[in-house]
Amino acid sequence: MARERGLLVAVEGITGAGKTTLIDLVRKSLPPDTLICGGYRREDHRSDPLHRDILEAIRRRLARDPFLRVDWRSETLLLLAELHLADRNHVRPALAEGRLVVYEHHLASIIAYQSARLLEDGHARSLKSALAATRRLVKHASDVSSPDVVLFVEAKVDIAVRRAARRDRRRVGPHDLAFERQVQAAYGAALKADRAGVRRCRGDGRIAEHAGPIVQWFKRQLEMQ
Repeated sequence: MARERGLLVAVEGITGAGKTTLIDLVRKSLPPDTLICGGYRREDHRSDPLHRDILEAIRRRLARDPFLRVDWRSETLLLLAELHLADRNHVRPALAEGRLVVYEHHLASIIAYQSARLLEDGHARSLKSALAATRRLVKHASDVSSPDVVLFVEAKVDIAVRRAARRDRRRVGPHDLAFERQVQAAYGAALKADRAGVRRCRGDGRIAEHAGPIVQWFKRQLEMQ
């Protein structure tokens, strides 16, 4: 019997933490109708032409630089627009069918990264004020489905940044490490205030070692629905 509402699991973590790798390792053990989406490099669920165009624009920028480097407010609204389209076109229909939805980089990632951007650009004096400014913009611009639970993939910043650099074939600079440390701190503060439950998982070392426990965790979440 189908559940009245499906389960939305957001998978979060800094760039290179191992989110995509972990999802790919566990997806074969999840229900066959599970929707895997999110992550700007995924191709799984793009059907709306406008959604595809926005994603292609984001991907082209990310191919040249790990950050979009446009006006902070414009960048935040662009990322929110992409999330909105995914939510309306894919996430909500799947949840209405009682399906499991695993979403890589949900709203918490926008809050964490855009807060770090404000600090980087010198437009906020502290992480607290940066988070407050980002939340104000996100609050008025987003009514996407809220995750039922968050899977946060933790990793040492230097390991994650170098892993992402190898994937993207680019060099690592001191700025990359400093920025991702700010993102890591912003994630911690953002998730502390998140109403959803948070399950933490290490992304350092051999990620495959975590696949089994995470599959069992997913099964327990589904049983509790």
